[in-house]
Amino acid sequence: MSKRDILAYTKSLVRAGVMERPLWMAAVERTPPLPAGKPGKRPPSITYPEDELIDAYYRKHPEARLEPIDMASFEPPTARRFALRQLELIEREGMSKRAAAAVAEEELHLQQALRQYADSHGPTQVRQHAKELWQSQHAASSSKAGQLRRKNQQEGGKPQPKAAAAAPQADS
Repeated sequence: MSKRDILAYTKSLVRAGVMERPLWMAAVERTPPLPAGKPGKRPPSITYPEDELIDAYYRKHPEARLEPIDMASFEPPTARRFALRQLELIEREGMSKRAAAAVAEEELHLQQALRQYADSHGPTQVRQHAKELWQSQHAASSSKAGQLRRKNQQEGGKPQPKAAAAAPQADS
């Protein structure tokens, strides 16, 4: 029984005095049912900008269609992740489809390699390796900052805060 039929049936029961007006009736009357579609006519298909890119990915990597999808996960399938990244590169970076696909594919392979590394080495070793890598990068960037500070002091300049460096100073 459709919403229209239930509403008409209930109204007739209320008019006949068989039942009192239900509390939900006012809400249902405020939201009329959707117009019935024409029988035999298909609804318009819904397409997203990345659909074309997903199809291209599947043409290039047909084995990806066989990849299992975890329905309990919020992570999209590989083809959609690839297409979304490619679309992001096209829209934000102004890349061509081909260049964006090459960058997205390289990043995807790197992610897969990192995931395989994490699976084979375990989370403790991966965390330790990431910590060592961060420390080595942080030490390199902080040593560069220290070199710049020493060079500035040797040239006779005083280290200035960022706000003071941007504003011109008045000599008295």
